[in-house]
Amino acid sequence: MVQSTTASQAVEPGPVHVGNVAAMPQAIEIPQSHPPPASYIPHAGATFVQACGQQSYAQAAVQQVSQEQINAQWAQYYAEQRAWAAHYEHVRQMQAQAAAEAARQSEQTQPGVNTYQHPGTLGPSQQTPIPTQASQMVTFRVQEYQQGTVAPAPHPFDEECMRIFIDQVERLYPLLDAPDIPPLLPPSSATKQEKAAYAYISRVYRNSDKLLPFRDLAPSRRTILGPLGPYSPPNLRSRAGFFSTLVYRAITHHSEFLTSAGEVFFHDLDHFTRSVSQYQNKSPKFFCDPSAYGPSTRLSLDFAEAFWTASGKSTNNDWLIRDVGTTFEQLIQMFATSADFPSIGPFIAYQLAADYAVAGVIPIPSPKEMGRLIFRTGKDTVVALIELGFCCRTEEEAGEAFETLAKEVISRVSTARRDQMSFNVILLEHMLRKHRHLSTKLYTSLLSLD
Repeated sequence: MVQSTTASQAVEPGPVHVGNVAAMPQAIEIPQSHPPPASYIPHAGATFVQACGQQSYAQAAVQQVSQEQINAQWAQYYAEQRAWAAHYEHVRQMQAQAAAEAARQSEQTQPGVNTYQHPGTLGPSQQTPIPTQASQMVTFRVQEYQQGTVAPAPHPFDEECMRIFIDQVERLYPLLDAPDIPPLLPPSSATKQEKAAYAYISRVYRNSDKLLPFRDLAPSRRTILGPLGPYSPPNLRSRAGFFSTLVYRAITHHSEFLTSAGEVFFHDLDHFTRSVSQYQNKSPKFFCDPSAYGPSTRLSLDFAEAFWTASGKSTNNDWLIRDVGTTFEQLIQMFATSADFPSIGPFIAYQLAADYAVAGVIPIPSPKEMGRLIFRTGKDTVVALIELGFCCRTEEEAGEAFETLAKEVISRVSTARRDQMSFNVILLEHMLRKHRHLSTKLYTSLLSLD
């Protein structure tokens, strides 16, 4: 599933690059024993993407997909999982042999020390004992960059880590095709790999707002992007739309009030208050999940009045209502530093700017600009770049790294899939932030069965 081809494509025999970060002294090229299997056929849910648009999935369209179609598509998905398991069995065997040989040679050279080095990374006099557990490599690599002891390698990223990054996303294509349809529980007779694939996809499905790498298809975004929401053309550049956007991002994101009740647009503060009062028997968490973005955020209904006041000030809304030009970074600064927007820090400020960039109100940054921006403001995203093997010690290096990553994703993911997920630098940054959250035991268990 790391690469996909259609059944009609002729596959030229070629090398498969395998990098063992724990023990291999150099990259190894292993020939394919047979072509990879045909790509799995998209779910029936993909057929209504064009009809309903990228922003909203009409419930009626979802209901048109029969259970038989869903079952058939999941059966196809599991069949491909088995095919890829067979395809990569020889790769694992050759990799294990290569690693064992490398370890034997290393022990003969310097007993007790693993002298593995990424090609071009360390000079002979700088060789450092490397942790022999792959799980320790991320921490080790980050420490190297922080200490400034590693020079950029000729290859700008770790190929094996890049393949995993793409693979994590590809395995979630069923949710790209039909984000509203729960994964089909495999039968008791299913293989371990089928059960592991189900567990991986199900975890993401159950917590899509926090785990799904397809930004606009997560439940909260799908709901707010609907035809009656603040980003719809009639509401986009209005004060009510601005207020509703602030309420969504800093109060109701990941709440049942938004995703279940469908409360997306408020003409003013009184309208919002009346909407809340309709649900008298609901707990506060029904309206607002204080830690929707994590423990460091503080979402609360108490900020609604401040947001309504802020939305009416020309200093805060000229860029939107009067179409006074502003940049992505300037908008982040306004939201994050103004006292008019309590509870909105750098992270929510970035999300608001990203939302308005996707809506076409402000320009989307270039890949290099986004890389430089996340170097200054997005520590977790920079760490994700480092985990992929990029050198990100400076703002310029981070810009180059993000640009290279964008090119790699474009070259490895089909145009149809990129269009389906509305690929751009906003989505790529989102995918990077989800990478660590997807790198769990469920995923590594799935890999071990491939």
